[in-house]
Amino acid sequence: MGLTLVSRNNPLASSQEQLHRLALTTACAPFETTMAQAGLAPLHATGITVLQINVGKLCNQTCRHCHVDAGPERREQMTRQTAELCISALAQSAIPTVDITGGAPELNANFRWLVEQARALGRQVMDRCNLSVLLLPSQADLAEFFVQHRVEVIASLPYFRPAQTDVQRGDGVFAKSVRALQLLNGLGYGVEGSGLMLHLVHNPVGAFLPPKQEAIEARFRQALARQYGITFNRLYTITNMPISRFLDFLLASGNYEGYMARLANAFGRSAERDRPRLRQRGAEDRAPPASNAGNHTRCPAPAHDERWRACYGHGSTGVQADAGSLPRVPAVRWPTHGCPASNRLSPGS
Repeated sequence: MGLTLVSRNNPLASSQEQLHRLALTTACAPFETTMAQAGLAPLHATGITVLQINVGKLCNQTCRHCHVDAGPERREQMTRQTAELCISALAQSAIPTVDITGGAPELNANFRWLVEQARALGRQVMDRCNLSVLLLPSQADLAEFFVQHRVEVIASLPYFRPAQTDVQRGDGVFAKSVRALQLLNGLGYGVEGSGLMLHLVHNPVGAFLPPKQEAIEARFRQALARQYGITFNRLYTITNMPISRFLDFLLASGNYEGYMARLANAFGRSAERDRPRLRQRGAEDRAPPASNAGNHTRCPAPAHDERWRACYGHGSTGVQADAGSLPRVPAVRWPTHGCPASNRLSPGS
């Protein structure tokens, strides 16, 4: 598996270089233009239901598609001071879910503290787990820690066959992933009635868009159960973003413009189908509740799938804090009945 972009001194290690390359795209119009043509501009925030905390770049894997260029040699990590600011921001809000990611977030020295503090505040915690981290000697008790704090495990598994997984994530990763999933199953994760949630995440291996979620979930469920005795709760598909190492792959393989065209075409079909619903929802979210004389929008408790749309960029209900920047907490009083739409936290705001 190749090294990180930073280690290779690849120009795409710079986010500015990535933005420059994306601006040269000829296969599709700019995002803002496409949104306007679809009648969906401007986008409006509808509140915050997920606080995603990226704790750094350190990871025990160097995956070919990685969107943040993580790896074993990356040492940028969130400090305790920044972690404390994240918890302070969370405590001043009604955000119900904390989503911790990386890198391999579990390798950050403050990961378990963040989990403990978020759970003490009564918030649900999701961990983006690459599975192989559970087998590291330094993490021998990690699975039991998950059980103790009822952490929702979001486990990456590109495919249910070794070849496709290993080509993306490294030799032997599929076998390690299977062992880790069996370990989690043995503790009750993914077992019906346990309340310990184990979800898998599939992303395509190559310059392709993911298949229909329900169909690929059924194939994963059948294959993993039959061959390895593994069970899980749900499988979610995500689309690889054309940034960082995946952008490097697209350019090097000559697939960049074709992939961008596929992304734009898929968006066009989805926008046409969903436009009436999105317009109606936007109007509802921008309208103040009848019982509230202030300028807060209604912020209902989200369904599980709603949280996933937020986490993976299909909604506007997430906010991310990362190891390099943290939102300054605005001096607002968070109401118990809604979310302050005008005070959405964003990095650097």
